[in-house]
Amino acid sequence: MKILLAQTDIANLKMISSILFSEEHELNSVSDGIELLIAMQENPDLVIVDANLPEINGYECCRLIKHDERNRHTLVVLLMPTQDFVAWTRLSGCGADDFLKHPLSPHVVKTKIKLLLRLSELHQQLRQSPLRNKR
Repeated sequence: MKILLAQTDIANLKMISSILFSEEHELNSVSDGIELLIAMQENPDLVIVDANLPEINGYECCRLIKHDERNRHTLVVLLMPTQDFVAWTRLSGCGADDFLKHPLSPHVVKTKIKLLLRLSELHQQLRQSPLRNKR
């Protein structure tokens, strides 16, 4: 599956990348919000976005992704600061499908990614279903 990772923290980038490569996923990584929105043209199955991206923050990127008809079913996960309560209130308004909080746990990251990729597969199956196309 194609995964787009927008991350500025090198340690998190390495950890998430190693998990994704071990599972043999196709990974594209970017380091700011503008690059992220451009990379959405590749139609990833899952997007993992740091809330604190430069240029365009992760919340706004998520909102823009979800308001684009081509990407509204793309699953988006925000990497959130643990103690920032303002960030938590912004999460509900941006349309993210899930979140991971700092500090990241490799086990939690791996488990959530597997679950979300399974949901992405089910979304694709539903969109391609002959029953849905008969409507």
